[in-house]
Amino acid sequence: MTDDMPSGRRPLPYIIGGAAIVVALLAALAIAGPWRGDDQAEATPTGSLTPSSSASATPTSTPSPTASPTPSDEGPTSDAPTPSPSATSGPPASAVPVPPLGDKKPITPAPSQSASVGGVHVRLVALRAVTTAGTGVGEIAGPGVEAVVEVQNDRDTTLDLSEMSVAVYQGADGIPLSTVTSDPANAPAGDAAAGKTSRGTYRFAAGGKENRYAVVVALSTKTAPVVFQGVTLS
Repeated sequence: MTDDMPSGRRPLPYIIGGAAIVVALLAALAIAGPWRGDDQAEATPTGSLTPSSSASATPTSTPSPTASPTPSDEGPTSDAPTPSPSATSGPPASAVPVPPLGDKKPITPAPSQSASVGGVHVRLVALRAVTTAGTGVGEIAGPGVEAVVEVQNDRDTTLDLSEMSVAVYQGADGIPLSTVTSDPANAPAGDAAAGKTSRGTYRFAAGGKENRYAVVVALSTKTAPVVFQGVTLS
């Protein structure tokens, strides 16, 4: 009996060994496949990490700086002076109080100016210190003031001045001065012919030491009174 086996048949150990080698190769391929995929993922070109040309492009325009607001845009500032409406209204600080003078609005020219009342000009010529010579009941001789008033008639007819009156008030309290009608120097203005001027002198007893007066002239009860304010003795 010979040890050689028939040529068409292979020993079992060889078959088992070959099968083991095949299994080992397959297992190695299975393990190697994912590892190479990871290498490929890590080997991905870094081009995606490089900023794109559009991101690094120079801006096509530069925004202009914001325009500075003009003063009109900002509005008025808090330190801007605000005009006071009452600064030029009301009587002047040197005004002497006078009582109500009827329903006609008084005309108040400067002491050195004349006032026009219905075609008649009234002017205070002077207000000066005098010594009165009163002899009438209740009148005394002593310190006083004298008001000289001039009336110019610009009308075409004679001006009746029989109702004309002159009053003087003194100081911050508006003390009314008493007339000294018995004084010979007291000479009221007479009627003024058309285009003519009439002058009258009116004497009053002094009422205090303040050298600040208001002289009120009324041509009649139907005309507006003329008030010369802040007059001082000449």
